[in-house]
Amino acid sequence: MEDNKLTESSELKVEEEMKELLGKEPVTPGTKLVWFFLGLGLFCGGSFLVMQNTILSSRFTLMDLLGINPPFGLVMLPLLIGIGVLFFNEKSILGWILTIVGLVTIFLGILMGLNIFFKPVSLYEGILMFGLISAGIGLVFKAIANSK
Repeated sequence: MEDNKLTESSELKVEEEMKELLGKEPVTPGTKLVWFFLGLGLFCGGSFLVMQNTILSSRFTLMDLLGINPPFGLVMLPLLIGIGVLFFNEKSILGWILTIVGLVTIFLGILMGLNIFFKPVSLYEGILMFGLISAGIGLVFKAIANSK
């Protein structure tokens, strides 16, 4: 019983000396976990606010890719011909090439036609949104960096 009290008091002294030397509480695994999830929550909250103030619109265009903007039916023609050839002969290389080229062309036309706009927000809202993201990233990195 006496030895137990001595070890507890010596552990407390060591802990107090560490606080004095480091000037802060020792980091425990529970503290790291709290930092990580708090940071993750702040990051997700800030990202949510940014996404709520972002407008995404689309128009189909191949102007950047081909230099022309053909009608969509003309762009779909290789895909439809490729599908028809594949139904006739599923081992046809020409059918696979036409199908893949048609799909890639449609995908690139949609992707290249995306326009992203940011809604006007007040300075306070902008600082809040991006500050939450920055604070969240900082806390997550703090939890990961202190996990030695």
